[in-house]
Amino acid sequence: MTPVRSIKNYCIWCMNGDKNEVKNCTSDDCPLYLYRFGKRPKTKNRLTPVKSIRKKCLDCSEDLADIRNCEKSECQLYPFRMGKNPNRKRN
Repeated sequence: MTPVRSIKNYCIWCMNGDKNEVKNCTSDDCPLYLYRFGKRPKTKNRLTPVKSIRKKCLDCSEDLADIRNCEKSECQLYPFRMGKNPNRKRN
């Protein structure tokens, strides 16, 4: 799954499964807000989708150790919580 798709799924979960409520979301201070439709915004954003996920995880957790030791593997954002995309090969 891509980071942007994970954000969309998380936003749907956050709105209790109601896709229409994602459109009406007023939490524009949420780091995921610009990516909530599962697309990259047309406006310039200084945070990439993966970095936005990382920032959201920092909102959810107390500190970096909590993110590293997160046990919420069912969360849509979990694979990207460390600020890296596990789908990309690294040399």
